[in-house]
Amino acid sequence: MQYNHLVLSFLLGLVMGALFFGGLWWTVQKMTTSSNPQLISGVSFLLRAAVVMGGFYLLVDYGMPGLIAALAGFIAARTYIAYKLGPGTGPAGPVPRRGPSGPVSRKRAAGRRVKAGPAKVSNISDARRKSGKKAEEKKGDQDDHQS
Repeated sequence: MQYNHLVLSFLLGLVMGALFFGGLWWTVQKMTTSSNPQLISGVSFLLRAAVVMGGFYLLVDYGMPGLIAALAGFIAARTYIAYKLGPGTGPAGPVPRRGPSGPVSRKRAAGRRVKAGPAKVSNISDARRKSGKKAEEKKGDQDDHQS
């Protein structure tokens, strides 16, 4: 196999990944304002899947190395799009992070230092001991009924 086929396969994988994941992002954006989000979701998936399957089908002639190069390009496109469009790029704004008592702002989370204490193992072991006692009691009751 020639190297130009591998490069071509990788580039086609990049294009397919950009179309697939870019289309996914567009679909999610449109679903929030659409009156029929199921239709948009279904049609978008069918189109995106057809493009990707068609692209990989075209690359079958290049053999396994070509398919692997295309898959690497597809994953690289996904990684890049996820990095560029990360959380908070939609119409609703940033995704709020939740703390133990509700939403936590980024400023508050950055300014607060949380000290990690020892795990409450005693509660877990107490629960196990109690459940073990219940199991033993049930077992004893069954033995009494059988005798």
